[in-house]
Order: sequence, then C-alpha cells, then structure tokens
Amino acid sequence: MYRTLGALTVAMTSTAALLAYIDSSVTLPPRPLSGEELERIARTVVAESVLVEPGRWRYVEIIPAQDTAADGIALTATANTGDAHFFIDALGRPRRGWQWTRQAATTTDPHTIRIQVTTPDGEDSPSSTQLDGARALLSAIAQVTGGQIAVLSVP
Repeated sequence: MYRTLGALTVAMTSTAALLAYIDSSVTLPPRPLSGEELERIARTVVAESVLVEPGRWRYVEIIPAQDTAADGIALTATANTGDAHFFIDALGRPRRGWQWTRQAATTTDPHTIRIQVTTPDGEDSPSSTQLDGARALLSAIAQVTGGQIAVLSVP
C-alpha cells in the first residue's frame, strides 16, 4: 500500500512540475529591441516593396493614439486602419500602413507623413522604447527622402 501511495505521489508531483514547465500562460515579457534591430526593421518598413516619391514628402507628424483594452484583449489600431502612414506599437516596433505603400496623402495634409504611436491607456506620452522606434523610423525616412524632411510634432 505504501508503495502505491509513493508511486502516485511521485507521478502526481512530476506531472505537476512538467505542466508548470510547459505552461504557455506564464511567459516572460518580450525583450526590448536593440537599436540595430530597430534600424533594420525601420529600413525594411520604409523602403521594401515601396516606390517612394521623395519630392512629395516635406514634413513628418508624430501623433499619439490611445491603446484601449477590453476583457483582457488589446484593441489597438492595426497597420491598415486610421489616417497614418506608419504605426509604432507598445514595444516600439514600427509598422507600415497602406497609405505609405500606395504613397497616398493623408486627409489633412498632402505633404505630411503621419506616424501614429500607440500609448497605453491613461498615458499621455510614449515610452522610451517607442521613442527609440520613432527615431529609427525617422532616420529611415530621411534616408529614402534625401533628408529633406522637417518634423512637425513629437509627443
């Protein structure tokens, strides 16, 4: 009888340890991207598969957008909605919107590139990681447009 109880105890303990080890709900937060990784991503987002019209763009406007959450699901702007050319998520990763791919103007200013930075709900300004992503994106935009871009606003 003691052997059976011992075997059950070992089996249950090892099973619990294995399940705790492989549990996907306990994840480490993603590590911040290095400056080099951000630069590489930004260059890809700005120039890959896009026929850039450098003479068309004169200004860059960086605008904050609130990130809202409902029932544990983040409801952030995706890369194909809104009136922005680029988006920077909470981790500082730049993404391209369809307006940049088509070289389409925004509804407010035909010569302004808009970068939307998603800030956490209740925050007024972007994090340092997001600002690093914005700097990398601005650098990549300056490279493809010949550096003739003025930044209008930074949150």
